[in-house]
Amino acid sequence: MVITIKRSDSKKIIARKLKDLPEKKGFEAFKYHGKIKVEGDGLEIQKQLRNGWKERLR
Repeated sequence: MVITIKRSDSKKIIARKLKDLPEKKGFEAFKYHGKIKVEGDGLEIQKQLRNGWKERLR
């Protein structure tokens, strides 16, 4: 959303414009963080992923 603030607007007017904005819904970051369960060695998985990028770029 865009708010137009003019040079002549006082602090009260600016505060009222900001107050009238609708509340922004948040993002649940806690829901998406954590560990990924994988089988095998983590280093080998990294090497496979990086090798996959090299093969795709050719």
